[in-house]
Amino acid sequence: MKEFFTFLLSFFLVSSPSDERIDLKNLHWEMREISQSASNSEWFPIQSMTEPIQSLYPEKNGWGFFEFRTRFDLPDSFLNNHSPPALYFISIGEVFSIFVNNEKIASEGYFENDHKFQVRSLRSYTSPINSRILKSQNNELIIQISGDLRGKSTGFFYPGEYILSTYEDILSLRQDLIGDFLNYFYILFSFYHLYLFLTNKSERHNLNIFFLGSITCLYFIVRSTSFQSLKWDTEYFLRLEYSSLMLTLPALLYFQEYLLRGKINLVARVFKWMSILLSLSCWIFYRYYLEDILFIWKLICVVSPLIIFYSPISEFRKKNPDAIIILFGLSIVSLVLFIDLYLVTFQKNHTIYSKYTFFFYFLSLGVLIANRMTRLNGHIQFLNEVLNNKITVIEDLNKNLELKVEKRTRELSLSLIDIERLKEKQDGDYFLITLIADPLYFIQFDKNYLDISTILNQYKKFSFKSKEYQIGGDLIIVETIPISDKNYTIFINGDAMGKSLQGATGAIVLGVVFKSLINTRRYSEQIANNSPEFTLKNIFIDLQKVFESFDGLMLCSALIGLIDTETGCLYSINAEHPYTVLYRNKKAEFLDLDNSLYKLGTSWFQKGIHVIVKQLFIGDVILTGSDGREDILIRTELNQYSINENSNLFLEAVENSLGDSENIFKYLQSRGNFTDDFSLIRIQILGLNTGESHKILSLLDDIIDYHELFKEKDRIEDYLENIFLNTLKSDYDKIRVKEVLSDLFPYHIHHLETLRNLYSSIGRYEDAASIGERIRIRDPYNKENLVSLLNLYKNLKYHHRLPKLIDKINALDSKT
Repeated sequence: MKEFFTFLLSFFLVSSPSDERIDLKNLHWEMREISQSASNSEWFPIQSMTEPIQSLYPEKNGWGFFEFRTRFDLPDSFLNNHSPPALYFISIGEVFSIFVNNEKIASEGYFENDHKFQVRSLRSYTSPINSRILKSQNNELIIQISGDLRGKSTGFFYPGEYILSTYEDILSLRQDLIGDFLNYFYILFSFYHLYLFLTNKSERHNLNIFFLGSITCLYFIVRSTSFQSLKWDTEYFLRLEYSSLMLTLPALLYFQEYLLRGKINLVARVFKWMSILLSLSCWIFYRYYLEDILFIWKLICVVSPLIIFYSPISEFRKKNPDAIIILFGLSIVSLVLFIDLYLVTFQKNHTIYSKYTFFFYFLSLGVLIANRMTRLNGHIQFLNEVLNNKITVIEDLNKNLELKVEKRTRELSLSLIDIERLKEKQDGDYFLITLIADPLYFIQFDKNYLDISTILNQYKKFSFKSKEYQIGGDLIIVETIPISDKNYTIFINGDAMGKSLQGATGAIVLGVVFKSLINTRRYSEQIANNSPEFTLKNIFIDLQKVFESFDGLMLCSALIGLIDTETGCLYSINAEHPYTVLYRNKKAEFLDLDNSLYKLGTSWFQKGIHVIVKQLFIGDVILTGSDGREDILIRTELNQYSINENSNLFLEAVENSLGDSENIFKYLQSRGNFTDDFSLIRIQILGLNTGESHKILSLLDDIIDYHELFKEKDRIEDYLENIFLNTLKSDYDKIRVKEVLSDLFPYHIHHLETLRNLYSSIGRYEDAASIGERIRIRDPYNKENLVSLLNLYKNLKYHHRLPKLIDKINALDSKT
């Protein structure tokens, strides 16, 4: 290989080797250590001038100062040559001066102390000699060299040419026209591919070719003789040379991966970062460690073919035509790279032949790009043929386009007329449904004590006879109903399954049955004497039975409530409806969080019915609405839409709107678009209709004023409770007081519990059981009440009711 490149180089040399060359290595050399502060040591002979100084002074560590001396004779023809004489050293460093016959002819670098010096470790160094100082015999050559012996660049550190000859002859050794030409070629090639990348940034392989060519060219330029002739510290040249060398392989690997696969695998990324780490190490560690870092890189080079050749071989097996060209160029470069590694490591030959073979690699890339352009041109021709065929078809279509458009327009017009007819018929059906549904939307209440406002916004809107209507599954009914000689306001907010016709059908069924149940209780004296708890329970059971008949095909969530206008007590049942909200003192909160009932019509319904009781005060506002209040399509910050997932959105709307229904509706609209029917009932307590109880309360207030025992009492309930505890002895008197208390303060369940026990103590088991069932409806898990009911039904001999009670009590026992 070396002979081959020498043969190629011979065509570009300025002149042939001179016969008058004097090989300095064949001369007799002496050396000695010199000292700046003490006397110099004695001269002693050495075998060769290239013998490492470290082997001659193994105990020496750090900077050393040495002199080399030899003598030589010159023929007369040499002295009479028109070309001046010159010395040529293949390598010399780190700081040196050259003397011929006691005349200094060259000096490079300097050393003042360990922290102030300039290193000049040079390759292919030439020093001209003034011919007048030479003589024919006994010329003396002295070379003073100093350097850090911890490194390997002190002295004559490369074997090779060390000669005395004519300057013209030595110039022929230094000139490398091919190398200089190839450096220019690599630069142009790299920047051409950078230009290709900037014009089409999708082709990342062009950018990687630029990196590969630039790094390779940088390495070759730094090693060149012309670059080393710059009077700079060569330590930085060496660091730049090594760091660029260690980046060539990852640049080559990245280029191949992008070109052949379009992506970078994990192994290539790890290899890249290892090389970058080594490259950075060249700038971090002290200069005499550079050879160790280079040795690590050489070890990596030994295994690098496994990584670099993997992708081309893999793509070659897949019949990728680009892989064949890549393998060809890569094989040549890899072979010469290993030869360079061998020569540098074992033969100490600094000539790098790979800079010539990289030309073949880049040439193969040119062939590859040409092949790609050929394939692309063929593809374009194919597309051009397809496009021409399409143009022909389009021209044929255009000939009859007008007739086809007219025909299609007539067909579309007829279809549009049919659609409009069907739409008009559908809207007519919708209109007939609204005629049935609208009368069910009924609001009636005592405006002296309550302020009730409602909103019904069905999702489906339609027009009929130039008027706008809506249809959907939400329902609102508010009426007054008598219960036990009191007037209660009963309301329902329902949400039937489905939209438009399906939902409207469910809402109609719910409304008709609910109004029928109210009217039945209004005109039936026996039913009207039931308690509020029984009234709500029976209404719920009747509605459940009706919807069960649909076999689960029609479900309905509902909130059914009763308000006692005398006491402000709220009774409610929630069948999987959104939670009721209480707005009090500018704060909103959910009421029926312990809701445990399924929707109306659920066939597996088997849980106990639970009536929630809440005491309301003047100024309190309760709000109940369908799930449309939360099913809002909200626009996110990224201009995307998503269904609301904030369960507290309605609470925020209530508080921000101060409990006003219209403002709540506007607030929700501002947050997004409704995706379902929306209904809302707002009830505010304006005052209490005390009626007969007012006379009782006034009388008791007078008693408090004159009764010394209770003069400090300011609550009627506390007053009567104290009478009950401290004054009354007869159970009958206690019953009358407790009946008054349970009527005036129905929210407190302990009045009912005491009344149940009193009825039981005097043998009024039916009345006691009735009170116990009221308590059971309010608190299904009250074990004491269940045990009391069990004993009462035993006394009444209602044995058919005992098993369920026993099972319930046992279930509660098992949980405790």
